[in-house]
Amino acid sequence: MTQAPKDLFCVNFGNSRGSFRSCQESWCFKCYRAPEGIQFHRQLPENDHGVLWKKKEDTNRFLVARKGDMLCSPFQCDRCWFINLNHKEPRPNSLTDVRLLDYIRRVNLDVLWSRESSTVEKTLNQYVKARSWADQMGIRMNMDYTI
Repeated sequence: MTQAPKDLFCVNFGNSRGSFRSCQESWCFKCYRAPEGIQFHRQLPENDHGVLWKKKEDTNRFLVARKGDMLCSPFQCDRCWFINLNHKEPRPNSLTDVRLLDYIRRVNLDVLWSRESSTVEKTLNQYVKARSWADQMGIRMNMDYTI
């Protein structure tokens, strides 16, 4: 079961556009992963001498979404992007459609990783604090998520 804001929900969730079925796409943040079929270059952190900074937390850098990413970057699912670009549903048996979906996934992960992990974590923590404060004050927040 996915829960916002720690997991990913498409900005179109629950909405239909034109003749297309409504979007019901959401992912556990750990399950939204880079496609395995295509290798993409990943720029990893390095110092001024070109030596890579190998941090344990960078193992999945650009490869998987993180808890709270949805709060820091607008997220539109692969299917909705595909429909926006092609004005049709993706066909699972079409190599061209599957390849484009892989590229879209890669772009989505790059967008999510445009913020450092510490920024995403701090944003989520601030949301949790604000939610707790609002609950204590009897204020209903517009983003009525549970964590």
